[in-house]
Amino acid sequence: MKSPARRPRPRRLRAAIAALAAALLFAAPVGTAHAAAGPAAPGSREDLLTALGIGDVGVDYLVLVDQSLSMGDAGYDTAVRTEVKKLIDGMRSVDRVGFISFAVQPGTQKKFVQAAEAKSLLDGLSVDDPGGTNLGLALASAADLIDKTPLDNPPRPVGVVLLSDAREDVPAGQPYAKIDPSTPEWKALRARFDKIGAQRDIAGFGVDFEQGADVVYKAISTVLSSIPAGHAKTVPELSGPLQEWAGQARAKQGAAAVDAEKGKGVEARWIVPDTLDGTFDVSSNVPLVLELKATTARVPVRVSNLAVSGAQVSGLPADPVIVDPKAPPVRINVTMSAARTRTGLGGGTSTVEVRPRVTGTVDSPLGPAVTQYLNRPLALATDITNVPPSPPVKLTGEETTERASWMTAGIVIVIIAALILAVGGTLYVVPRKMHGELDVWSYDGTYSMVVGVDGERSVARTPLSRIQDPGWISVRGGQGFGRRGRTLRIQCSRGGNVGGIRMAEGGKGVVAGLDVQHRKWTRPTGGGPGTG
Repeated sequence: MKSPARRPRPRRLRAAIAALAAALLFAAPVGTAHAAAGPAAPGSREDLLTALGIGDVGVDYLVLVDQSLSMGDAGYDTAVRTEVKKLIDGMRSVDRVGFISFAVQPGTQKKFVQAAEAKSLLDGLSVDDPGGTNLGLALASAADLIDKTPLDNPPRPVGVVLLSDAREDVPAGQPYAKIDPSTPEWKALRARFDKIGAQRDIAGFGVDFEQGADVVYKAISTVLSSIPAGHAKTVPELSGPLQEWAGQARAKQGAAAVDAEKGKGVEARWIVPDTLDGTFDVSSNVPLVLELKATTARVPVRVSNLAVSGAQVSGLPADPVIVDPKAPPVRINVTMSAARTRTGLGGGTSTVEVRPRVTGTVDSPLGPAVTQYLNRPLALATDITNVPPSPPVKLTGEETTERASWMTAGIVIVIIAALILAVGGTLYVVPRKMHGELDVWSYDGTYSMVVGVDGERSVARTPLSRIQDPGWISVRGGQGFGRRGRTLRIQCSRGGNVGGIRMAEGGKGVVAGLDVQHRKWTRPTGGGPGTG
């Protein structure tokens, strides 16, 4: 009869599958991080913003153009078109420009477009009634356009540029007829701009073509708190303040991005093959992949002194590793050996869970630049966060226990016994002792003596002298453990009358017709049992 084929042992099958999966994992192409130099240190605030991913965040400029009759009569409208186009030429390609024309009523609205396209929109501005100027309605129309513009991430700063020769000659009965911050309509308009300012950085710029009137400045400062250009009289005067404000607004965005990275850093995860039973043996020279992932959103992270505790791992880079949140996680091919040996009374081999912990120093190459250009620290988490392996597999290793020799065990037992005897003997030889003097006297006053007590375990009998009925007194105790270590046992014989008493430290009593009292010494002065 043909014998059935022998089935393979499940444990060996699992081990073979795990080894094959590990080999395939190790052979898979991964991004290594050996000797990663990282980005160059930013040399300017603009370089830092670019490294943070904010360099391509543009600024929105909303230009409010007065097209009343007085602007045309004075030739200001032509100057506005010429000078505004020059301002646009100085903007970055990522900046946007929008326009609102106005007179006594708002006119054309042009939503924000890229700076390169904005100049052509100037010629298309118009108003229906050029017979007056209402700055309040123009600013309210600006708030409407800004509210309709979707917020970017991060939000674009907005610069409101008001160009007019206005005087306070708004026809009676119109809203915002008089620029007065105490009136309900101007308060409500200020509240609208405050709400906009809570979502994005906003500032006001204005040009008063009417020399000495300062009406434009008065209107802008009523609804906005940031007026970087002050009392400007010509459009070219706005160029420098506009650029400076835009840089500061973008720096605020950079600072907000840095503040959002507080407490973030790097996660470490072991990439292991998926197994049948949810465990993976890493006892000896097993290839694994260590993945480092930045938890920051914009700041690249640098890991120095990369190491692993809890297992022997080879293949870790000696140089710092740069982990960029905008790039895929860094993967490092390593080899792990987690087998261990210990000594015990018993012997054998067992499987234990292995918990390797990845350690290192975490910082960022942008840290010094952030402090220099944004005036704030980069508060990243300084330790690596260890997360469970992916997939969630338990790492195991082989632990071998070597049985200790009987000679070694005997020596250990002898040493322990010697320590016990030494400690016990010391306590016995040096017990608690009671010192002092024992006063002995007769009730009728015909006899008195002093017996010294120095804490000895036994005191020889001391003859009673100078007394009608000769006898003796014996003092024992004065040492030992617990309460009995502070107790004297006194026996006395006087004229055939024998008695005994126990006395605590400082106590007194009567024994064999004699009064006895113990007095403690304030300091030892010599003497001993039997002296008096």
